[in-house]
Amino acid sequence: MLSLTGFAQGGARARCLTGVTGISFISLWLPSPDRDALSPAPSRHSSLRNGLILVQLFISIISYVGCTSARYTPPMIVEMAPAALSQIYHHPFDSTWSNVIQYVATSPFHIDHFEKASGLITLSYTSTNPSELVSAGYLEAKGKKAFTGDYVDYLVREAEGELQGTINIIVLQVDPDRTKVSVKASYNFSATIAETGTYYWSFDTGTSDTRIVADGLMMSRDTITMIPTYRIEKNILNAIGSIQ
Repeated sequence: MLSLTGFAQGGARARCLTGVTGISFISLWLPSPDRDALSPAPSRHSSLRNGLILVQLFISIISYVGCTSARYTPPMIVEMAPAALSQIYHHPFDSTWSNVIQYVATSPFHIDHFEKASGLITLSYTSTNPSELVSAGYLEAKGKKAFTGDYVDYLVREAEGELQGTINIIVLQVDPDRTKVSVKASYNFSATIAETGTYYWSFDTGTSDTRIVADGLMMSRDTITMIPTYRIEKNILNAIGSIQ
């Protein structure tokens, strides 16, 4: 049977597995009033030898089962003004709309809906590399689950992390020679940790989402915030602008 022990110091946290069996041995070795009354006290040499054996046994159990330490840094939340995720193109509405349709038709996104009269195009996506689009901070883990990188990538590797969502592109005429294009995305990330269950993060462009996660690396349940990298929004606007 195994039990969990851990320690925390500074930004680093550790989680180790140790054997209850070793603790039982120690309790047998410690003197008790009843045992002392029935048997002679052990010699100093015998007590020292038994103590060394128990220490070696305890260290062996820890080494066999393993220990993982982790250091986690939350993501830096950047306030993104809506104007930064829109672009005015010096083209009439019709030509800008054509450019947007040309882009999405060859993009990796799936077209769910488009309506020229309202200027709205809705796309959906599933990412094969979620950490390009969202971030959950930096993780450095040593030991059995050694890892260095974005916590999103850790969840992809260890917890079947998946990202999917939708994108709304809005095309609006400013005047006969200028058209404004805005992009807003939604992000839905899920990860299943075998020991503790499935966690969901859902947020939109300009927002974030926070969950309390027990991931097996830390002693306690940790607060994990996920934010967009804004790569979707910026890449779409840049791609549309590059179409002549």
